[in-house]
Amino acid sequence: MDLYDNELAYSRELYGESGWFDDVSAFLCYNANKALMNLGYEALFPAEMAAVNPAILAALSPNADENHDFFSVPAPPT
Repeated sequence: MDLYDNELAYSRELYGESGWFDDVSAFLCYNANKALMNLGYEALFPAEMAAVNPAILAALSPNADENHDFFSVPAPPT
């Protein structure tokens, strides 16, 4: 959990004032669960903690019909 705690603290420092921290922390849990499952392990974080904003997942999908960069994704409401 040291790595997760470190990433969470770093993300809070980067995104805390932007209003994106909740989305970023959910993505951290989601990404950790995906990595663990790809290695054959059980997910570490419950689904509620790893519930990523669908707009973020759509922007990351390699099968998405849209062609845009990270900065084209609309900011979450504040």
